[in-house]
Amino acid sequence: MLTRLTTRAFVPGSGWSPATAKKIPALAVDSHPPMKSPLLTRLLATVLTLATTVAQPADLGKIPLAELQAKSAKGEPAAVFEQAKRLANGTGLPVDHKAANDLYLKAGDIGDGRGYFNLALNYRDGVGVTRDIAKANELFLKAGGHGEGAGYCNLA
Repeated sequence: MLTRLTTRAFVPGSGWSPATAKKIPALAVDSHPPMKSPLLTRLLATVLTLATTVAQPADLGKIPLAELQAKSAKGEPAAVFEQAKRLANGTGLPVDHKAANDLYLKAGDIGDGRGYFNLALNYRDGVGVTRDIAKANELFLKAGGHGEGAGYCNLA
């Protein structure tokens, strides 16, 4: 039972909350036979820490452009990504794929894997850049390494 519970803790959208995650150490104590492995104890502590400190992404799509640009200038990865997305789609700004690609790269470099992923899609499709499948695959791998699992699924 413990293996199933700790596995589900990592699945986004599984319905797990920090309150549920706090029950994991109790499950380890209540299991039969008792767990005595220091490695497993450390693993459970890590799972608990990760499950209770995962930040929920802010809905930056709804904030005013000036506020988004201020957050982006401060180097907030999600804000940089959202600004790039708005530039690419022309939401409140004129469409500028080159500037969007620059911001996607910046977002990826500061920790938002979605930036690498969207930039990889643009390299794959030749949007704002010269089409380059090798570069797209490199960026898909980086996206996957930064938590954007769809990057691995798009490797050519």
